[in-house]
Amino acid sequence: GLSRDLEWRIADRANNDDDNYYHCKAISKPPQVFPAGACSHCVSGHRARAFDLTLRARHLRATSGREEIQEARQLLERAIKDDPSFVPAHLALYGVMNQFFINRWNADFNSPATAQTMLDIASKATALAPSDALARATYAESLTLVGQHSQAVTQINSVINNATADTDVLRIGATILGRSGEFERSVGLMKRVLE
Repeated sequence: GLSRDLEWRIADRANNDDDNYYHCKAISKPPQVFPAGACSHCVSGHRARAFDLTLRARHLRATSGREEIQEARQLLERAIKDDPSFVPAHLALYGVMNQFFINRWNADFNSPATAQTMLDIASKATALAPSDALARATYAESLTLVGQHSQAVTQINSVINNATADTDVLRIGATILGRSGEFERSVGLMKRVLE
């Protein structure tokens, strides 16, 4: 895990508030000894713990093995439970669920229920961070999974116009455009990604 000092610095930057920084220091004590008036963020789950779990899950996801992806899913579900407002955990969980959706590992493969779960995850990330280009692009991609291609293209066009240098956003945009039959534009975006 992260060192307590690093957790405090992350909490300080995340909260940018000296009172919350003081309360977040209480996380190094057992939960039953949180000081009276400790911030709800400390009590409900610490951002640094969610950050650590998300990083560990992203590392596991890079292996693409079924067992590692399942473990990554569990870590991300814990991260979201610890800090439901941590957008990177939601986005990483979307990516993990995509691995289940595209691989014939279990009943999640190409399942409408999995597609809906992915849409729900992306919707939550976008609700938490409506100006985050990656969250919005992920939401647009999830729309293609439930057959809402025209809405997905409208959404990704808006995102691309405002985040033209983000290669992750451009890659997702290329996927959306390809799924929507706009192959020339899809190839054009992939060329931009590779430049």
